[in-house]
Amino acid sequence: MGLKKISLSDSKGKLFFNINLKPNFSFLDKQIMFAELEGNIKSINPNDRKNLKLFCENIIKFCDND
Repeated sequence: MGLKKISLSDSKGKLFFNINLKPNFSFLDKQIMFAELEGNIKSINPNDRKNLKLFCENIIKFCDND
C-alpha cells in the first residue's frame, strides 16, 4: 500500500515538513492550494527561499533515483 504521508522533524523534535501523499482534492481545491502556496513562498525572505529550493531539489533527486 505504501506511505500516505511524510513527516520530518528537526533535531529538537519540531515538525518542519509534513505532506499528505494521498489528498482528496477537487480541481478548485488544487487551484486554491497552489495559489496559497505561491503566496506563502513569495512572502519568505530570499535566503529561506534558497533553502526551500535546495530542499525541493533534493526531494526531486530522491524521487528520480529508482
